[in-house]
Amino acid sequence: MKEIKQATLEVFKASRYRILAAAVALIMLALYILLPVATIPGNDISLQLSILQPLGIIAMVLLSASIGLLISMQAYSYKMAKQNAALNAGQGAATGFTSIVSAIFSTASCTGCMAAIFPFLSSGAILFLAERQWYVVGITFALVIFSLYLTSKKVANGCKSCEVKA
Repeated sequence: MKEIKQATLEVFKASRYRILAAAVALIMLALYILLPVATIPGNDISLQLSILQPLGIIAMVLLSASIGLLISMQAYSYKMAKQNAALNAGQGAATGFTSIVSAIFSTASCTGCMAAIFPFLSSGAILFLAERQWYVVGITFALVIFSLYLTSKKVANGCKSCEVKA
């Protein structure tokens, strides 16, 4: 956790990364709310907001903020390693893949979104996931925190494979 705090302070020194994190967080929050509205017939924003539970809203806000922070750290990391992109490609791709998977998985924390995000799943599988929604949310938080940890280590400690040897 020390690395995440250190990297956050480093990344947020520049206002463009604070703005990026806030914009991504707002977009993710809007997606969490609007995706079920767009994909479930008869659903509208007022209905969607009325059926959200307080704990679900807290989870959506925390996930949105975490993903916003993660994307801003990724952007900072890519800029930091820009001069030697070939050596950094594998590391960045792995962390980027983890962040994308965690973002997709986090939309599955919304029961109504599961049918839209995973149309290949049977109704039984969707019901199975819906019954275990908080496990899905917990796994999502774990993935996002793991992605934040990997990215923050790279930001806070510098990328050893990206260094130019004299």
